[in-house]
Amino acid sequence: MEDFATLTNVCGLLFRPRDSKSATKASTRACLPLVGPVRIASSNVVCGRGLVATRDILPGECLFAIRPAVSAPSSEVSRTWRRGGGRKTVEELAEVILLKRIKRAVKAGGPTAESVLSQAGGKHSDCEEVGTTDIDVVLGRPTAAAQSESATNGSVPSNDYLLSIVHRNAFGPDYRSYDSLTSYWGASREEDPNPYGRVLGLYPLAAMINHSCAPNAVRVYSCGNNFTGGSESDSNELMIVHASQPIREGEEIVWSYVPTSRPQPERRSALKQRFGFDCLCPRCVKELDALGDRENDTVALVPGLSQFLENTIARSNVPSADLSTLPPPLAFRSLITKLEERITDKRLDGQTQRFLRLGCSSLYVNYFNKALSSPITEEVERDALTLAASLHLSFASTDHGSTEHLSILHLCYDLSQQQQRQGNDQSGQNGSVSKSKFWADQLRRGRCF
Repeated sequence: MEDFATLTNVCGLLFRPRDSKSATKASTRACLPLVGPVRIASSNVVCGRGLVATRDILPGECLFAIRPAVSAPSSEVSRTWRRGGGRKTVEELAEVILLKRIKRAVKAGGPTAESVLSQAGGKHSDCEEVGTTDIDVVLGRPTAAAQSESATNGSVPSNDYLLSIVHRNAFGPDYRSYDSLTSYWGASREEDPNPYGRVLGLYPLAAMINHSCAPNAVRVYSCGNNFTGGSESDSNELMIVHASQPIREGEEIVWSYVPTSRPQPERRSALKQRFGFDCLCPRCVKELDALGDRENDTVALVPGLSQFLENTIARSNVPSADLSTLPPPLAFRSLITKLEERITDKRLDGQTQRFLRLGCSSLYVNYFNKALSSPITEEVERDALTLAASLHLSFASTDHGSTEHLSILHLCYDLSQQQQRQGNDQSGQNGSVSKSKFWADQLRRGRCF
């Protein structure tokens, strides 16, 4: 099933200009979907069905590249939103449009219907054991759909059932919020080019990937008209999934359903509210051991750490646009020092310390923004680089492919460049050149994901 030459070509095309030759588009369109070293499994996975590696996988390797089976294109959602005068939210409209398109696809039958209905509905918390679905059915390949015993024959399930599929499996704007979509559309005209592809989309193979707060895979998108052409190419955002950590043969492919940079209590609450389950991934287990679990009345390895983190984050976690409410840089640095003393407690192993630091990353970022927003001394610069390097290690061991990690790498590179310039000005030999080269290499590696 693997075609690594084609997978490499697709990854190379990810950043191709929109005016790529039509022949290239046609050849790429013909080879999609692409599936690398993964298979669907229903045993030895987090819950229900999942994807596992068929061989050892290195970070950066492409796992698969797929288009949505059904999507709510941005052009249609924005047009409906404008004409409705904002009476419904973008999310509500996208859901209505996606549901209509799902019904149309299911009624028509065929490969797309089989692909859509291969996704699980109902409550995630049930974690029901389900049979392994043929990967060709999930991908919507015609030959598989024709042989399927569960052909729809034009019958359409209830709205509730289809909505449960949407709520559990649809991929939203990802790196853009619904508010950012609304802001952009509100400030532009209907005839202006729309920079977004789909607002909601069903990617059945990607929906097989289970959750972990310490993911080993990451997804990126490319607007479909670089690959697929066609009148509705703006809705066909191609999803390309890469490994972000080494994955052993037989190991499950996982990614996070919530931002990994949030504290464990916030992640747990969001997962329970949105998806209906309590996360017991390796990261959460370690953090719960350190912090204690109030719900299950378990004793913390470090008593008082949970309350300290809660109070510290509450004091210093504000929107980046409102930095004036944060403590002065020196007081803020003192707070960071106390935080580091707590999370580097000798009773906690190194990985747990990195997990906890990652959960406090918004606090570190706010400190960087506050401390570096005005002229600073070389000592503050060196200290900021040391802190940012620690945060980088937390991301690298937990969520290597996140956009937040890339931002931290950019900061480390910029600070090392500044130190190099200062070293050149003083004709000093302080290792700043080697530091700059190191962070340049780390930044290149980060961009690969």
